[in-house]
Amino acid sequence: MKSLLKLLPLLIILMGCAPTLVRPPERVDNPAEQAYARGEYATAARAFERMADQAPLERRTDYWLSAADAWAAAGNTDRAHELLGRTTGGGRPTQEQAGQRQLVEARIALEENIPDRTLQILARPEGRSSDATYMARLYGLRAAAHERRGNFLEAARAYVDQTPYLENDGARQENQEAIWQALSHLSLAELQARRERPAPDIMSGWLELAAIAKQYQLSPPALDNLLQQWRHSYPRHPASEALLRSIGDRAQATQQQGGNIAVLLPLSGRFAPAAEAVRDGIMGAYYENGPATGRQVRIYDVGDSPAQTLAAYDQALAEGASAIIGPLSKEGVNALARRGSFPVPTLALNYGDLPATQNLYQFSLAPEDEAQQAAEFAWRRGLTRAALLIPESELGDRLAQGFRARWQQLGGAVVATTLYNPSETDYSVPILELLGMSRSSSSRPREDIDFIFVAASPREGRLIRPMLRFYYAGQLPVIATSHIYGGRPSPRLDQDLDGVIFSDMPWLLEAPGANLALRDQIGRDVRTQDGELARLTAFGVDAYGLISVLPILSRYAGERHQGETGTLSVGEQGRIVREPVWARFEGGTPVLLGDRPVTP
Repeated sequence: MKSLLKLLPLLIILMGCAPTLVRPPERVDNPAEQAYARGEYATAARAFERMADQAPLERRTDYWLSAADAWAAAGNTDRAHELLGRTTGGGRPTQEQAGQRQLVEARIALEENIPDRTLQILARPEGRSSDATYMARLYGLRAAAHERRGNFLEAARAYVDQTPYLENDGARQENQEAIWQALSHLSLAELQARRERPAPDIMSGWLELAAIAKQYQLSPPALDNLLQQWRHSYPRHPASEALLRSIGDRAQATQQQGGNIAVLLPLSGRFAPAAEAVRDGIMGAYYENGPATGRQVRIYDVGDSPAQTLAAYDQALAEGASAIIGPLSKEGVNALARRGSFPVPTLALNYGDLPATQNLYQFSLAPEDEAQQAAEFAWRRGLTRAALLIPESELGDRLAQGFRARWQQLGGAVVATTLYNPSETDYSVPILELLGMSRSSSSRPREDIDFIFVAASPREGRLIRPMLRFYYAGQLPVIATSHIYGGRPSPRLDQDLDGVIFSDMPWLLEAPGANLALRDQIGRDVRTQDGELARLTAFGVDAYGLISVLPILSRYAGERHQGETGTLSVGEQGRIVREPVWARFEGGTPVLLGDRPVTP
């Protein structure tokens, strides 16, 4: 079964322009088209092949193209390629056929996870620009390819370009939601910086609208006033009144989440250092703007006892808490989850093992999540064959399991996995094994690897990366999690990590939109700005911010909150999904990767 992520680009195409097949000229309703419209792509493909067999010779190319498109949608790209091969003979294609073939080739490339190839194919239209169906599909495919690559600004731009070619209200409404979801991935700073043209430019209008919604989502009166000003500046903008009303409704939803907040943390016991860092982040965020709202924060020390966690939860409710943050330990979360009833929104700061419960949300910095994000990042960049270099440790096991599970869901192949002893200083033996080489040979590394996923600490990474270069693997992309970065720039030490790509938080990588003033203030006050404690401080900042926006995130699919740990949304079982930012070591310093290639 295909994973949701693998199907997403196709779903986006169908959202952006209603399910439209590369049709034969007469465009009559027939069982093949009906099956395609229902999403029964393999059935549609077989039906179009039968129609091709029965059609006159001069008509077969049209049906073969339709069948190839349906097979691509079904995931059978081998058969799609085969049918495309049949269309190359028989004389010069018509302009319509050339355009149809272009769309099919682009769709095949997308299904085969080669989004760069999709964009290359679609760089210049081959069909008639007056054909609305063709142009709508072209821009929908471009948008899907940009989203697959993680370039959400260009995806939004492609959806905007698609808008004039959509022929019904349903398609236009879905297109606007796709624009909005793409822009929701961008930080406020990015949205403001990208407005390159003055009003009434349509793309600038979308960027300004998204920036207004993001900046004033907690201030409905100011938001309403700015929306009125926006309408005046962009009187003919295609954004619908329904969407504008929805933006106001989302802001109003945050007003339902007022009152006091209780924080349950193990400030005594074995988790005390972590709990203190989280507390510092929560209180730093609160003192930045919370007192002005009249809201109060009360902190309860729950120690290491699940029973004490339950007692503190009931006490917080009795003392009037309207929202609760915590607990932090997995044991505490499981004990709380067994409670079964949550009268107020509760944001647990770890994952539990029990099914989802209404009003209970789970937020974590779990290593497995980072490994899964690394798999998704590599897949979006068109990489399909991974080699894993993993330490013999509990953390290494968790990272390897998380990466492998997600990678195989996406359809990627793990061609090699090698373990290394993290306590050693010479990793040449496991690296040679991973690359399929030996010390006594002058051979080159195996050629069936697209990239290496490395689970490593900064010390281990500084030893591994130079060895990969020494053994002729310096051009292979190396992708890691945040564990490879110490949390502060150390150019002299980290120059040996040059070329390594890793994920981390906007808070540490100083990405656009990060609240660096708050970070620096907390750092001066409590000295928690190094390494894992800095990440936990950012975690606390986001925990406080999430409490106010949970009504929006849980009610509106695709809505996101720009946090200090990443872009946040609510996923399955009430789990907060965190999208990090990506960087590459250059000159020993992390540099935001953006949309640049992953090749060193």
